Amino acid sequence: MTPLTTARLALALIAIILFGWGIRTNDSAIRLAGIGFLLAALVLRFFKRRDRG
Repeated sequence: MTPLTTARLALALIAIILFGWGIRTNDSAIRLAGIGFLLAALVLRFFKRRDRG
C-alpha cells in the first residue's frame, strides 16, 4: 500500500468518525470538520504517483 493510499484511507476514516460524532452530539462544527476531511480525501484522489526513472 502506497503512502498516498494510506493518507486517503486515514482521512476518510477520520471524516467518518467526525461526521458520526457530529450527528450524535448535534454539533454542526464537528460535522463540517468531517465533511472537510472527506473533501481532503477526495482531493487526494486526483494526485498521481510520480514516475521514477
